[in-house]
Amino acid sequence: MGQDFSSVFIGQATLDIQYLLESDTPRDGKQLASNFSIAPGGQALNAAIAFSALGGRAALVAPIGVGFFNQFLLQDLINNRVDVFDVCHDTPSCLPVSSIFSYSHSGCRSIVTSPYEFDQYKKFEVPRRFIDNFKLCLVDSNYPVFVTHILRLMDADRPTVVFDAEVWSSSTLDLLKFVDIAICSEDFRPNSCASSCDVVDFLHSNGVKYVAISRGEMPIIVSDGLRTEEIPVDRISALDTLAAGDFFHGAFCYFYLQTNDFKASIKMASKMATWTCGFFGTRDWIKHLK
Repeated sequence: MGQDFSSVFIGQATLDIQYLLESDTPRDGKQLASNFSIAPGGQALNAAIAFSALGGRAALVAPIGVGFFNQFLLQDLINNRVDVFDVCHDTPSCLPVSSIFSYSHSGCRSIVTSPYEFDQYKKFEVPRRFIDNFKLCLVDSNYPVFVTHILRLMDADRPTVVFDAEVWSSSTLDLLKFVDIAICSEDFRPNSCASSCDVVDFLHSNGVKYVAISRGEMPIIVSDGLRTEEIPVDRISALDTLAAGDFFHGAFCYFYLQTNDFKASIKMASKMATWTCGFFGTRDWIKHLK
């Protein structure tokens, strides 16, 4: 690869058990799924998969642990050319397992996740090859104390940090000190914010250079601190929206390293993420990527 399009992704990994259903299941009823998939998931992991599929060099730092699904998850990452460091490699599994019910008639989904334990306050040691010499770093919002600790371990020449902002917590404020670009879901709301405009202003006031807020089929709000505008989202008949937001973030990372253009990268990533909604599951689209 000529230019080094490299990124490390830090945050959550899960195992996703997904069912494609033609209609809602009635109370106490049963239904035969029209399709079925088991694949690793999670915000950081899925973003790394998309980044690698586009041609980037991806690494993942996440808690996985020793358990029944460990080898299955690690083999999938190898197959998709994602290097991985499991911070819980010597402890019992801390991997959330999710059951996802996707409805083909609407493109909507319901998710149920197992209870899991992960001590994000533990000061994990991470090999230098997983935190140094990357052009970009994406962190998600599931374990803000954990990812902030990893960012502090990086050398002075820290990469551009992209924040996949889905959930706000009191620990997120400390994380924002390291963030250059925040790509938020519409549900991401710091306590003082009543609107998307408030979120944009809040993030800029805390040092974030670029902000985007995705809103499903609604236009994406983008801001560089001087100007706020909207980017339309392509309309399609979605089969399955699972992980589309994660793929959006991974694609953004790839295109931003190519172009160094925030707005253009948001546009290209949005088009790619929307396109993935035409496929069932979180891996089938990769086979059709040109």
